[in-house]
Amino acid sequence: MRSILSSPRRRRRLITSGFVLLGIVSLVGVSVAVFDTGPKLKIDKSVPSGPIPTGESEPKPVPFTRSTERAIMPVLRRFVETAVAGQNVAASYDLATPDLHEGMSREEWAGGNIPVQPYPARKVSISRITGSFKRDVQFEAALEPKSGAHIGVMDVQVEMKELRGRWLVDSFATSAVLPAANQPPPSAGGGRTAAPKARKTETKSAAPDYGAGHLGKKWLLLPAAIFGLIILVPLGLAVTGWYRRRQAYRQWTSE
Repeated sequence: MRSILSSPRRRRRLITSGFVLLGIVSLVGVSVAVFDTGPKLKIDKSVPSGPIPTGESEPKPVPFTRSTERAIMPVLRRFVETAVAGQNVAASYDLATPDLHEGMSREEWAGGNIPVQPYPARKVSISRITGSFKRDVQFEAALEPKSGAHIGVMDVQVEMKELRGRWLVDSFATSAVLPAANQPPPSAGGGRTAAPKARKTETKSAAPDYGAGHLGKKWLLLPAAIFGLIILVPLGLAVTGWYRRRQAYRQWTSE
């Protein structure tokens, strides 16, 4: 090392070579990081896009016909008369689906603690059809109170299904109870009132991202270039400092 650095010309060449090497390493690292043309992550276009299939097909809507209305209205009226108005709760057991039974036996249902809000209903009518499918109808209904009941109209969400050739009530949930004239709004409590069931039409979930990217090679070479700078810069400064000190010492001893 002493013989190599004994000549000022060789020392200057060594310092110059160090800085040139430092510049080359930095330039190569930055160039690779910017102009990396290596293999990219390929997206398999054969993978289907959209929501992950669940195996269950969406029900197809069908028109709500007069014949369907004639089939469901007697069951609905009888259910309101027995289960809601409470004239014969036990008889309403055969007008409801197993889902509405919620696991209750016929004897438990007859006890009156059913998932239907009691109401002194006089009349029921369909307000709006919200879903019509094969063997499945969803609608809003309005129940009018009996005379002198001191309560207003009750709005309900109803779903009825055809099981084994019979239309049955599958869901009967209160959505609002209007107050009578000069009366505060009544509480919606009472009984094991069930929450409205979700509609058949659901919002589709966002398509999964099958093409998630990964870090490329350029992000690995850039840290290597920075690491080279960390090593070469202190080395170049050290050699430069040693050379200056050596020159100063030689100048001092020659005087």
